[in-house]
Amino acid sequence: MSGQITVIDGVKYREVSRKADVGERIKVTGDGSGYYKIGDLAEVIRESSVDVYANLRRSETFHGDGYWYVRHEHYVVLEPLTCTEPSADIRAQIDGLTQTVASLTLRVTELERKQSAKFSVLAKQLDDAMRAPFKTRDGIVEQAKKDVAELERSSRDVSGKTISFWPKVIDGIMDWIPMQRVEYVINREKRTVVALIKYLPNFNDGEIYARGKARCAPDDCFNAHIGKAIALRRALGLTVPDEYINVPQPESVCVGDIVDTYDGDREFHMRITVRGVETDSDGEIQLDHAGCDGKGYTYTSFDVEYGDRIIDDSREEVSA
Repeated sequence: MSGQITVIDGVKYREVSRKADVGERIKVTGDGSGYYKIGDLAEVIRESSVDVYANLRRSETFHGDGYWYVRHEHYVVLEPLTCTEPSADIRAQIDGLTQTVASLTLRVTELERKQSAKFSVLAKQLDDAMRAPFKTRDGIVEQAKKDVAELERSSRDVSGKTISFWPKVIDGIMDWIPMQRVEYVINREKRTVVALIKYLPNFNDGEIYARGKARCAPDDCFNAHIGKAIALRRALGLTVPDEYINVPQPESVCVGDIVDTYDGDREFHMRITVRGVETDSDGEIQLDHAGCDGKGYTYTSFDVEYGDRIIDDSREEVSA
């Protein structure tokens, strides 16, 4: 029976088979012929070589005044189970593990936050891609052309002043007359487009009413149509669509493109306006263009590995 657990008044005791000392609690395990019975609880008052004299009054029933002799082989000692404080080394290990768990929890939380942020960005990119699957560079250029054409014939308000570009006719009746016009200053060397909204000569002597400017990044391909759309929107105080700012770069050379070519040492060779594009027997792209003197035609290879690149795909003749 040694090793079993007994609970008394909410306190746990382990049953141990040994000789009891004075003051210890015991639990009776043998029959005492009416003086004590199995399961009685007692407290040792004195002990001898063959038995202990114990107080059995804690039992539900007891003989006489509740004091009697219990043989050593008829009881087990009840040893209380006490919680001991851990040693300093164990406490240090526990503290260290607690800090490690806290640190790991913070790292997991931060990783989850970063992953959530990345997922949000990817989800937005995917959503944008799904919403605009056909927004190629050529498609955005065409959108910019239509945008400019629409804005130039619409009535807009700038700083509380109405800009009237073109007669607006409703049911055959002209609603108002134009007061301004838009002029564009395109500088291919500086890679800029400026939109100037001017009064017509018969209004305020043709003075400039509002202006907006677009500048192409050094490594981007210049396009006058996109530049016009950006500059005009800025002059009118309108939001510039993100696709105008982050338009994809051209993927292939087309007739009318302006190209910078380089030699095998990556030294600048010449700037040409493409008049034709062919592929030779070796699979290399050959550009048909006017010669350096502007007379006749000659061919120049196009190889991005040498640094050749399209610098302007406006595909129109516009003076700087």
